[in-house]
Amino acid sequence: MSSADNNNQKPLSREDLGSFTEEVFLPAMDKMIDEKLDTKFDEKLKPIYKELSFLRHEVFKIKEDLEISKEKVDRIATSSGEDVVAVNKEVQLLKKRVKELENELERLKS
Repeated sequence: MSSADNNNQKPLSREDLGSFTEEVFLPAMDKMIDEKLDTKFDEKLKPIYKELSFLRHEVFKIKEDLEISKEKVDRIATSSGEDVVAVNKEVQLLKKRVKELENELERLKS
């Protein structure tokens, strides 16, 4: 028995090679290229992702600080408003007391 007798395969035709290329070879090449490109992109983008992550964290910290500052300003404004009202009341009481003392002095002079 010769090796040709042992080989049960028919000879490959151009059509067979074309089908193999379209169905097996090209999809395998596409997959290999995609994997290689994904790896390259990941390597190049990793520092950018890291930087973006850091910047995102910083923006959130700034937002939190800004919110805290806004609350403090609101408290100060409210407190200042209350202080102004309290001072105005005190001034009015003092004016009233001064007027009473002036009237008392006038009464004592006469």
